[in-house]
Amino acid sequence: MGSLQWRNRVTHADSCIIRAKILSMRVGDILEIGHISRPQRFKGLAEECQGELSDEDDDLCPVDCVREFKTDEEFLRILEKAEETNSLVVVDFYRTSCGSCKYIEQGFSKLCKGSGDREAAVIFLKHNVIDEYDEQSEVAERLRIRAVPLFHFYKNGVLLEAFATREKERIIEAILKYTSPTTRDAIA
Repeated sequence: MGSLQWRNRVTHADSCIIRAKILSMRVGDILEIGHISRPQRFKGLAEECQGELSDEDDDLCPVDCVREFKTDEEFLRILEKAEETNSLVVVDFYRTSCGSCKYIEQGFSKLCKGSGDREAAVIFLKHNVIDEYDEQSEVAERLRIRAVPLFHFYKNGVLLEAFATREKERIIEAILKYTSPTTRDAIA
């Protein structure tokens, strides 16, 4: 491995450790609404995401910033808090037995990990549509989710867009679409 590659890997690991320390200092806010990130970070991230992070990088980065919710009540509470901060909420609906869901889960997690800090406009969530009794969850029933992986984008408690995909680039495009200044003004 060349010295430049090694230096970049150390930099990535260091930034992940620093981010983990910062997150642990603000546990109250983070536990309440999940990871939040700055919209302007996504433009650079979209360019970076062309195969930049390896599976080894996940081991180096101890931050798990995509928050999982289990109940409809918890989900609605998160949406209310997001409305207070004018945040975009991106939800990954998945099933543990779904191969495509496992594939996109890594990319979704990398989007969240690479997206920045607390002063942001994006909250990353995930929800298993099958509950502990191997039945469809109450959230999946209420939202009539039939196919996974499915991504929902919410702003001010309103569903803006929903689509099934395995492509991280499509998720980035939607985030950019709903966090650009002109879109924020139109939605607000």
